[in-house]
Amino acid sequence: MDAGSTLVACNEYVMPDTTGGSYPNNLTNATYVLRPGQAGKVAHITGDYDLEYGYDYLNVYRGAVNANNLIGRYTGTGTIDYKTTSNLWADSGYVTLVLTTDADNAFPQMGFKLLIQCEDPEAAPDSTEVIVENGSFAWRNGETYSNAIVRTGLTYDASAQPTPDMDRNFTATYTYVNVAGVDSVTYNMELTLHPSYNLTYDATICQRDEYTFYGNTYTTTSTYTVAMQSEFGADSIGILNLQVNPAPTAAIYNGGSAVTEITGHCDNADLTLLARSNDNSATFAWEDNSTAATRVVNPHESNTYTVVATNPTTGCTSLPASITVTTTPVPALTISGDVEICYGQSATLTLADANNVPATYR
Repeated sequence: MDAGSTLVACNEYVMPDTTGGSYPNNLTNATYVLRPGQAGKVAHITGDYDLEYGYDYLNVYRGAVNANNLIGRYTGTGTIDYKTTSNLWADSGYVTLVLTTDADNAFPQMGFKLLIQCEDPEAAPDSTEVIVENGSFAWRNGETYSNAIVRTGLTYDASAQPTPDMDRNFTATYTYVNVAGVDSVTYNMELTLHPSYNLTYDATICQRDEYTFYGNTYTTTSTYTVAMQSEFGADSIGILNLQVNPAPTAAIYNGGSAVTEITGHCDNADLTLLARSNDNSATFAWEDNSTAATRVVNPHESNTYTVVATNPTTGCTSLPASITVTTTPVPALTISGDVEICYGQSATLTLADANNVPATYR
């Protein structure tokens, strides 16, 4: 039989071309297809193989050539006896041989000699399949069963994965008739599907804050999608709708300008400070817990004053605004000398400054 040929027969032998006294050299995946010559039958192959050990190989497949259908890989000498034992395979009903050889054979050899016989496929007993899956499942009847729950408005708990609260149960029956049309098997399915999830969360944070969602950290307004799994392993999706509210700014004004430092102010003299924000609705809180926008202070030596602005609707706060005021001491003067003199006499008076402030006098 030539490579690449298909033999449709019953009770016939098949072997490679041995015109030169042995099977051909230099074959790369030479294919021989053996199909039963009678409708409704499957191929039962029996016989021997004789190949150069370790160099030439015969692969036998049930039906088409793929790794899942490989029955055996043979080299050296031996026997082959194969017939399908499952009516599920009987819808193909044929056998494929693939022969690979090297450049020479050490001794004259036949390769293989196999008899193809036509027989009824074997039937399988009725069965019940109890199946537990997640999300969706495709059964042998061609139907796909699914369980998907869409839940919104949930409170996000960063410490917990979602827990299924509803399973769906399915039953189905499928009858398979083999290629001979005389035997059949009935499959009963009892399917439990745990739900997958499409969970939506709405969250709001303030500018400069972070939001952690199933291990991911976000800081900007957007919709984020995260792949996750339910408690039972179902592929699920978490959707985060994140709104980031702006934070107000804060500044301290004196004399019509925003300032962060004042030097040379007279010690203990009144100083008016004004808190302002880019948010007209903002409220203020100073470091002494006062809340008026305008504040009069009496700095002594060196003092720092701080204010924070808050949006009353969102609760978002500004970064603290601070001003440092350094004061100049005020002279503390005293005059000493003669307190009583006669008319026409002179007196000596002494001026002293307890604070030693550099100053001029007049």
